[in-house]
Amino acid sequence: MQFDTSKQSCLHFTALFLYRRLLFAIVIVLIDFQVVLQLAQTSMSGLALLTYIIVWQPMESRLFNNLAIFNELMLLLIGYLMYLFTEFVPVPETRYLFGKLLLYLLYFNVAVNLMVLAFEIWSRAYKAIKIKLKIRALKK
Repeated sequence: MQFDTSKQSCLHFTALFLYRRLLFAIVIVLIDFQVVLQLAQTSMSGLALLTYIIVWQPMESRLFNNLAIFNELMLLLIGYLMYLFTEFVPVPETRYLFGKLLLYLLYFNVAVNLMVLAFEIWSRAYKAIKIKLKIRALKK
């Protein structure tokens, strides 16, 4: 991701991101007996970071801000799906179907991120080649 380091929100985003990871680790260790509370904490911290990204737009381009929003939405959706793997859904076959859905969402998330990465690489390479061709044309 391309952070816009001239924005103060970039520094706050990095700090919030790290605090979320730290809080996740603490909750996993201290509340190991209550999975639903762990999932609730994960969902709430993800929702807070998603809200921050939407409001402050800490990335340097609209594309990367939208990608960050998409990734946080996917994490939030996957976090909500994790509730279905607790005792709320007693039938193992149903959990299995939700597991397939979870995998498809994960594959979709990876595919979108790879497409954005490929687009960004292609776009930068195209611009660099175009500049080099202009410089070569000016030298002639």
